[in-house]
Amino acid sequence: MPFILISPEPIISRARAGVNCFAAAVSTRLRALLLLGLLALISGCTPRDPQAEMRAAMAAARAKLRACLPNSTPDSAFKLAIASVSRQPHETSVRLVVYAPGEATDFDLPVYWMCRGDWLINEQGRAYLLDDECREYKLKNRQVVKAATPQGRMRLEPGHAFEVTLSFLRLSDEAREGALVYGAWVLPFSLLIEAR
Repeated sequence: MPFILISPEPIISRARAGVNCFAAAVSTRLRALLLLGLLALISGCTPRDPQAEMRAAMAAARAKLRACLPNSTPDSAFKLAIASVSRQPHETSVRLVVYAPGEATDFDLPVYWMCRGDWLINEQGRAYLLDDECREYKLKNRQVVKAATPQGRMRLEPGHAFEVTLSFLRLSDEAREGALVYGAWVLPFSLLIEAR
């Protein structure tokens, strides 16, 4: 039987070509992984802008709140302004300033009606808070600052003002935006983020 001699050159060159092809594939993958790792490292090192994040969160909360606010339709000679909003352990207090810029006018405070179990303004309107999740917080109490507490209606002379503190159920810790609904008035406000 004759022997066939096969030259080792083609086998070796094919083996070398396979190794080179494998090395090239590994090299390409390795470069891609290194590039992805470098991009991840660079993006992770990008400095955060807490102020920009805060503004974006507040804008999103404000947009959600706007979607559930009733229309503000005040038709009165007096004006309302929120002096402060404070979240306390068991309630949220809103200090409201009522003033008559040009003419004498009457202002109706909320009065508690036992038969209805609710606080009403002039026997029909309501005062409550809304948060940025459209949750409603009922009025619990009211206190007129620096004046004898009247039963309901107050007379305001031109250029005069008074303050009333309204106490509501406590706003949730997550609430960043809210609004006081006082009869036909809707007064939006922002809450400071409290340190934890």
